[in-house]
Amino acid sequence: MNLPKILFYTFLFICSAFIGCNSKKQQTQTNKYSIPELNIATSEIDQNPKDPNRWINRAVIFSKNNMYNESVADIATAMKIDSMNVDYHHLLADVYLKMANSSLALITVERAEKLEPTNVKNLIKTARVYIILKQYDRGLNALNEAIRIDPLNAEAFQYIGISFKEMGDTTRAINAFQTATENDHEMIDAWLNLGQLYHAKKNPLAARYFDNALAIKPNDPIVMHMKADYLYQTNKIQESIGLYKSIIENHREYNEAYYNLGTIYYNLDSLDLALKHFKLLTTQDPLSYQGVYMQGVVYEAMGDLQAAYDQYLKSTKMVIGYEDGEKATKRLKAKLNIK
Repeated sequence: MNLPKILFYTFLFICSAFIGCNSKKQQTQTNKYSIPELNIATSEIDQNPKDPNRWINRAVIFSKNNMYNESVADIATAMKIDSMNVDYHHLLADVYLKMANSSLALITVERAEKLEPTNVKNLIKTARVYIILKQYDRGLNALNEAIRIDPLNAEAFQYIGISFKEMGDTTRAINAFQTATENDHEMIDAWLNLGQLYHAKKNPLAARYFDNALAIKPNDPIVMHMKADYLYQTNKIQESIGLYKSIIENHREYNEAYYNLGTIYYNLDSLDLALKHFKLLTTQDPLSYQGVYMQGVVYEAMGDLQAAYDQYLKSTKMVIGYEDGEKATKRLKAKLNIK
């Protein structure tokens, strides 16, 4: 392996994409940021700038706060200090995925794989990127190699299941997810996928799989949401409402619960409750054009066409080209004889 060449191209693509390679230009002034964690991490870097883990620590904080270019810059600095650490490559790939730059993520994981070809974590990370790119055959090849090295690796089987699910091969997807849960009972995503697949087959075993996921994380809003959605689709309306209420009580920032609960109440013709939850949604998230539009739908069902028109019109101003809002606005504009 020609390591200097690998390093050269690694840093070339990092720097040319986002930052410049001159690490001396990286600013590390203490108290530069409004986020206390970042200032603490910056102070730690100032104390020992040759410690790559300190740069990685700040990169993680940057990423959590959606400061992705800054995160990439810090990871590049860490990789310049320690080019052989594949975990740094994995973190960089994750940041690129958050930036929706799957091509750079793929380059990064492939370089990590060259550093440690038999590293199972590398193989799974590479497969994950292939799946995002819908290159399922290449992803499955990497996952099969991971299983050859570690036959009981539950995560590898989970991604095999995801691959087959996206390819439309339900039978092999179910087999892979079941193997994942057999090897690791706490593979929540595998349980949830099994619930979805069995529900699609109208098999009541789906409920058990959703419950298994809930047993592992009983207060996880995403898991609760998926079970609530399943309950609604299987006509267990009141149980679904109860679970959505529980999400709102424990996770007020989880906007999907307001929207779904408002939709359920609307379908039940409980218009006051529907309007209440759509208003709660837009209070929680003023940028939710769907919540604004649905308020218009409820007002129209109540017979208040002017209020409905106002909400429809507002939704079109929030998102240019919002087709549902534009159609509803045009329809009510004609009814109300608005010029």
